[in-house]
Amino acid sequence: MLAHRRLAGLVLVLFGVVGAHVAAVAATEPGDNKTPDVSGTWKWTVQGRDGQSREIVLKLKQEGQTLTGTLLGFGNTEVPLSDGKISDDGQISFKVVRKREDREFVTTYSAKLEGDVLKGKSEMTTADGQTRTREFQATRVKEPA
Repeated sequence: MLAHRRLAGLVLVLFGVVGAHVAAVAATEPGDNKTPDVSGTWKWTVQGRDGQSREIVLKLKQEGQTLTGTLLGFGNTEVPLSDGKISDDGQISFKVVRKREDREFVTTYSAKLEGDVLKGKSEMTTADGQTRTREFQATRVKEPA
């Protein structure tokens, strides 16, 4: 009886060691990267044309490598994101389409995740055909525990 208990204990230990080793190898195999999670609320401040600072609020929801959400900024209007995606190395991109009168303005955002910070730029083509680029650094808003 004692021999059976020792044997059963040894088998459990071996399964635990082998299981841990397999998990460690699987986690480090090339091409098996886990996509970082950028879901949540992000904020940054930009300088407006009138010299006033405005807070931009980005709300992201991630499903796999697809991003959806909204951007609240100029005009205090929440605008949905389109074409949102994230890569395994933390690169994100999305577009925001704003309508003013009978014109559409598309702003393309791209950023790199660095901890709880998104560092990137936005690019928009103005009505006169010029491209306006702005850099931004968004910080993840800590959710209350």
